[in-house]
Amino acid sequence: MSCFCFGKKAEPSGTAQELQQQQQPVQTGLPTANKENSLFDGGVADSGGGGGGGNAGGTAAAAPPSLQATLLADAKEQYAKSPAPINSTITEMMRVIHEEVGGMDATVAYLAAHNGTLPPDMAAATVETAMEAVGSLVVTTSNLEVQMAESTKQQVTTSFQSTIDAQLAPVKADHARAAAQLDITAHVFSAVWKFTLPAKPAEADGLAGFKQLPLADASGELTQLGVVGWLYLNDQTGTNASGSALAPYAADPDGETVSGIKVSFTGGVTAVVNGSAAAFGATISSFAAARTAVAEPLSLAVLADTDNYQKVYEEATASGGGGGGGGGSPVLVKLGAAVAKAKRATPSKEQVAAVTADPAAPADPRDLGYAMYIRRMAAPTALFLYLLASTLIDSTPEADGAFCIPGPIKGLCRMVAKVIDRYASFAPCRDVARCTVHFSPLDGMAAFLLALVASGLVYIIRVKNRFDLAYDALPAGGYRDLQLLLLLPDGGGTVLDGVEGGKVFRYVELQLNLAAMVAIKNGESELQQAKLAETKKAAKAAKAGAGAGVEESALSGRAGHDVFNFARAVDAFSVRTLRYKGPPTEQIWQAITVGALLDVDFGGAKCSAAEDREKIMANVFGSEQCRVRIFG
Repeated sequence: MSCFCFGKKAEPSGTAQELQQQQQPVQTGLPTANKENSLFDGGVADSGGGGGGGNAGGTAAAAPPSLQATLLADAKEQYAKSPAPINSTITEMMRVIHEEVGGMDATVAYLAAHNGTLPPDMAAATVETAMEAVGSLVVTTSNLEVQMAESTKQQVTTSFQSTIDAQLAPVKADHARAAAQLDITAHVFSAVWKFTLPAKPAEADGLAGFKQLPLADASGELTQLGVVGWLYLNDQTGTNASGSALAPYAADPDGETVSGIKVSFTGGVTAVVNGSAAAFGATISSFAAARTAVAEPLSLAVLADTDNYQKVYEEATASGGGGGGGGGSPVLVKLGAAVAKAKRATPSKEQVAAVTADPAAPADPRDLGYAMYIRRMAAPTALFLYLLASTLIDSTPEADGAFCIPGPIKGLCRMVAKVIDRYASFAPCRDVARCTVHFSPLDGMAAFLLALVASGLVYIIRVKNRFDLAYDALPAGGYRDLQLLLLLPDGGGTVLDGVEGGKVFRYVELQLNLAAMVAIKNGESELQQAKLAETKKAAKAAKAGAGAGVEESALSGRAGHDVFNFARAVDAFSVRTLRYKGPPTEQIWQAITVGALLDVDFGGAKCSAAEDREKIMANVFGSEQCRVRIFG
């Protein structure tokens, strides 16, 4: 049995927010009996779409139960013997991971007995997630097509074709990626995952009912994105199950021409649907109007968090003197040096391939059985990662006050959504097992990273230093962290022992972050809690009156990264949506005034009139909320 050696450092107790505030030592060296709480004994029933799943590829795809049982028992023994104290947050995460293990085992047994199909409740939840993920991809693709057409028309009188093509290149690249994902979606949904759509929702045929649905992310409820996804999948799984290409979106050879440039287009996502084409186009148009209504408040909420993240960043990087957050800040230099050392320790692709080869894994990484296999093996791996991180915290004096929180195993629904949104299979899902280490100063983070590099306990595969001054945090809503992709040998222990012993190495994600950053991400800061209470109150008042509007329903109950993820799902927040190029309009002036735009280019439009100058002074320079960085 491998083991990690612990010292005497205590961990604080409570929620993530309380952990940030409490930094008080608690009793160490607790007796083993206090940790014998049945966290790893027996199993529980599957909890649904997010907590379970199974091996849809057949009985051969299942991990040997004895291997997982052995690893879990090993992790339990190490956790019980360690002098690291119990705290409520760690114990709760251990309980959640244990329940996930029991749920996954029960689901695998169900799959083996039912020809690779998920249990009904789990299948319904996973299909619901898939429909919404597809709907999000559809409306994003449609929005990109609209943007290409409108931008062409706006610029055609002042630009050459080559100039227009160059300016639209980023949008076209985004569109190509989204279209490529849609090309494979129907085939994977029906032929690989063996999913079946539910009955046609009534809202698919009636816009009045469609408009009453929440836009997205309403667990257990049908959403507008879900209806859009149903219409697309219903058409494509019947006519396009083999996965043919999305209808090309290109200039219409028979369309309108201005100054020798085609300004009308044909094809695209709305042209690919054969059945219910009118309903499909109508729902996308209706959704686009609703998204426009929530885009501004959502963007403002995300940008407010962006400002708060930046304040935390500036305070943290100014500590230690010199530079005040600039490139010469001593703490950034120290962290950058640690990151450079970690990157130099990265193994070769050949080494990675050799140690991650797993003959027990299902052969097809697109298969649900593959997803369930890596989820099952992630459970003990997550616990070993927690033990490893806690050991390093304990042995690193500069990390005093830091603490590690293991995350739950990534759910099957979330993995399905990621495959639809950006992947071609489950193989790139390498953050199924994850932990976050919370630090107060960045100095402790740098020292911890150096200790990790020197430990010989992991392979460091990738380092993303989002604290680097050159990193643009805007696409992530201002959020920063230091993200590590690691390989950890089964059962823990050193890399050398793992290689010599022929162990399989598992991917894990370890996030290093400032406790204040995590609090904003979780929506736990005082400002966020006050805003959350305000939006809930507004939604309740609206519901008691004429009914909650799209703005209230979009923001109510959401804070921190929940708002950011919702805005991304409905294509209301991205670098692209924060930029505008075209003639000035009253709507654009308003967006500038409230801070919903960062880069504005009126494309050569004349703003020399007195009225235009007054608007520039009032909206750009006279608004406290204005966030415009580039104005032309």
